[in-house]
Amino acid sequence: MTKKVHGICCICGQETELTFEHIPPRAAFNHFSLKLYDFWGYLLSNRTRYNQLQKGAGMYSLCERCNNLTGEWYGAAYAEFAVQGMRYYKHKAQGLLSVPYTIYPLRVLKQVVSCFASANGPFWCQEHPSIKEFLLNPEERRFPSNIDIRMYMQSNGRSKIDKVSGQMNPFTGEKFVGSEFAYPPFGFICVIDRKMTSYRVLNELYPLLEFLKYGYNDRVQLYLKLPRKPCNPTILDFRKGVPDVATMIEKKGVGISAVQVGVLRRAIVIEIEPEEYLEIINPEIVKTKGKVTNSEGCLSIPGFYCDVPRPRYVKIVAQDRHGKPFEFEAEDYIARCVCHEIDHLNGILFVDLTEEGREYKKEHGVV
Repeated sequence: MTKKVHGICCICGQETELTFEHIPPRAAFNHFSLKLYDFWGYLLSNRTRYNQLQKGAGMYSLCERCNNLTGEWYGAAYAEFAVQGMRYYKHKAQGLLSVPYTIYPLRVLKQVVSCFASANGPFWCQEHPSIKEFLLNPEERRFPSNIDIRMYMQSNGRSKIDKVSGQMNPFTGEKFVGSEFAYPPFGFICVIDRKMTSYRVLNELYPLLEFLKYGYNDRVQLYLKLPRKPCNPTILDFRKGVPDVATMIEKKGVGISAVQVGVLRRAIVIEIEPEEYLEIINPEIVKTKGKVTNSEGCLSIPGFYCDVPRPRYVKIVAQDRHGKPFEFEAEDYIARCVCHEIDHLNGILFVDLTEEGREYKKEHGVV
């Protein structure tokens, strides 16, 4: 039985029955069943549920007409681009890749914009009618000047669809408002408002709006300088070794800190009882007692364990997600976990605390 979903088409704005938009197109290897997790739901509320997408990555977001037209005009061109990119992706070369692609640049860009129209929701085209014209007129090359789209080649083969969100690096003051979708071999980031975004790492990514130079029927060979970067749960987090949400759920212990998954907030989540979790914001240790040495490991450094001395008892002051202050006391294993996760917030790994750990860190290049 075909699933029926009614809503507002993310391109034309018509309220009607919606069809499934593959993000990216199905012909670009996007036809495998996959699990799409809610990263923020997991991080903040330990929500481990996921959407099982049998058709591939995507969502019910476009009316039948818009889906058919954009697929007919731009889908094959993007698939051709992805096939060529996959050849380079499989070589596992690192750094900045400057290699030739023979493509229809404008069609590729329009397909990417169509995917972002679905990811960003109906408001995007409603607030920027020129995007609707850009997508529904194959020859149109005018595009909002306050929007930017950047691209990278993946190094770790992950899939994600992140809707519009805002974030700020509290250490540098850099801001970002935008969205991201990724599917091997590429990843794409949409800057919703250039004036509200200042992340310098965006300058390392390829500016896809360069494709506006070409017409709909222009098929050219371009040497694209695509940086190879890992795709991680948080937008613009390109650190190596960050686990995906499925790995966090499968292998996590009794705690995790926000910075472990690229979220620059002083927040940790502790499992204080089976399936009972405590969210701790802005924690500060105010009292400790005793000392116990025991084995520790960490999802950030899989496979390595060493004995680490920790307080037997800790008392912390902190806030909940609503800013309400509270105190929390812990002993033994939970106290160890609290100290371990707070260390993460302060840039300290468990391998920094013992000679054995420091030797491992040096030998394996852990940063």
